[in-house]
Amino acid sequence: MLEKFFDKILEEEKEIEEEEVERESKRVEEQEKPAKGGSAPGGKKFAWTDLIGPLVVFFLALIPRLYFLYTHDPQNPGYDWYGDVYHHWQVAYLSKTVGFKQGFLRLWDFKGMEYFWGLLHPLVSIFLFTIAGSIDIVLIRLLSIVPGSIVIALIFLLIKRDFNASTAWASALFLAFFPVTLFSDTIGMQEPLGLILLFGGILAWPRYGALTGFLWGLAAMDRAEYWLFSAAFVFAALLDRRKEVKSGARISLFFGWLIVILFYMKYLAAWTGNYIYPIYWNFLASVVGKWFEKEKTAYLPYEYYSEVKIAGALLFILAAIVVVWLLKQRKRYYLWTLLGFLNLGLVGFMFSFAAYSRGYLDRFLVDRLFAWPYGFLGILLFIFLLYVLPKKFKLWHKLKLGWLIWLIVLAVSMLFWKPINHYFTIAQRPWPRAIKLAERTAKFWDKKGKIAVPENRPDYVYALVRYHGVTGEQLVGEMFDAFYYLGDDPFANWEENWPKVEEWLRKEDISLFVIPRSRWDYMGMLRRQPRDFKILEGKTLKEASDPVFVQPAWRE
Repeated sequence: MLEKFFDKILEEEKEIEEEEVERESKRVEEQEKPAKGGSAPGGKKFAWTDLIGPLVVFFLALIPRLYFLYTHDPQNPGYDWYGDVYHHWQVAYLSKTVGFKQGFLRLWDFKGMEYFWGLLHPLVSIFLFTIAGSIDIVLIRLLSIVPGSIVIALIFLLIKRDFNASTAWASALFLAFFPVTLFSDTIGMQEPLGLILLFGGILAWPRYGALTGFLWGLAAMDRAEYWLFSAAFVFAALLDRRKEVKSGARISLFFGWLIVILFYMKYLAAWTGNYIYPIYWNFLASVVGKWFEKEKTAYLPYEYYSEVKIAGALLFILAAIVVVWLLKQRKRYYLWTLLGFLNLGLVGFMFSFAAYSRGYLDRFLVDRLFAWPYGFLGILLFIFLLYVLPKKFKLWHKLKLGWLIWLIVLAVSMLFWKPINHYFTIAQRPWPRAIKLAERTAKFWDKKGKIAVPENRPDYVYALVRYHGVTGEQLVGEMFDAFYYLGDDPFANWEENWPKVEEWLRKEDISLFVIPRSRWDYMGMLRRQPRDFKILEGKTLKEASDPVFVQPAWRE
């Protein structure tokens, strides 16, 4: 049943099967001929004119993304746990200024999440900081805008190779202007960087086995789920028994991927003690729900909790069935469609069987989590409209009905801008407050000692660095302080614990404490040690602002 369904939507029609087989045979023969001056993916002899199409697609995608970036505040990508671009900037900046001085590629973060996402994005960010001579967050946002545009160009090449030019142009133009994809690419998260490596490897396979494995290995270093995806791709490629896939290509692919993965695992073990740290902690956090345990009241089942879980389960089951079918059939387009259905399956799993479903937000439906799934479903639709139906019905092709529906779909998709702008406006609100907080901090800082800052405000840290010349070496995060090691009730034995806290303050050379009132341990310390701290804003602790600006008495 499923096979017949996909025969109608994704595969060649039965009446042209012989024609397709003949064309495939010719392509394989062409691949096996010695290439002079190189060859393009798919075996065709390379010509510079082959670059015109993907270059046009790249710039068509790039221009609206740059327009969005610079018609909004480039310094304000929005702040919250879901689109935490400031946090990624913080990891890269602190690694460059502090971590790398501690050891080989030592990442650094005030919140202890430096290895949670992966190594690749901070490394590329640091490279951009270095060559640009700047730490501007715009560089982080360009790191998703440019790769996001390249991804669309790669998809154009893949669709054109596997289907036809009309489908390729329709898919590329849709992805270039589709609001969810366009917006997500401008924010500055890691997904576009990983996708460019996954799609690049798919395009290189099977002609360049080692390069394919290398690219997929690098993608594993970008996000935990891309590590799993890359392993699935290697497995799928090893099963590939098409004529054009030589045994040498499979071997070079495997070792190209394995070398990168072994290096990454050794690196993770050296700094974290865990060979699969990103996968392990993403599983504990998002699937098991460890991060929800301390915030139970904030993640109670919402009104349509059951509906979300049921929809997620159905999506996961459907995607799993299709993945099995793709691995069994292994048609020429199976790798990039595998990526699409793996992503759909992951989304379905997270919202049905994982604790992540407890943190569901309506914003997810118009943001980066669904950017590629929406784009992938659009591609499948356009293949059906512009490849399958025109071959079956000549009148459909003659009347250009496929393009008419494409235009309607694109026009209707513009409705996504309303909820996108709504949620983006909310996410941008904390930034002006972060700027003001940084200004107040700079006013009280003596520029001699260090500033102790809240670990959960990377936007504030960015404002300090960007506008007030504070460096990473002059900042100390408050998460891993002396209290971190004093147990649940540090005040039960305060006479012994206070000297430990004081020792930490002196050792870190802290001259300014920025203390949120929500930090009960710090507030308890100030009440118990009034003579050891000077309140800088307000005469008494009760009158002090939030956060409280405090200077250790011995720094006066």
